[in-house]
Amino acid sequence: MIDEAKQRIASLAQPETKEFLVWFDEQDFSPADPALPPSLPLGQTLPDLPDLDFLDIETTSESQ
Repeated sequence: MIDEAKQRIASLAQPETKEFLVWFDEQDFSPADPALPPSLPLGQTLPDLPDLDFLDIETTSESQ
């Protein structure tokens, strides 16, 4: 148990862990109000439609 505690202390001293904990502290984890409609992304954040045009393919028939 002592070894686990020492590893945890070392982990908490890492800059990445500190950055994560600061980020985590800033998050709002309160549940959404169920009376409100669900939020949808704005039109600017949606991707463009894919290009569904097919290339012209030359076909040759080799009937002999």
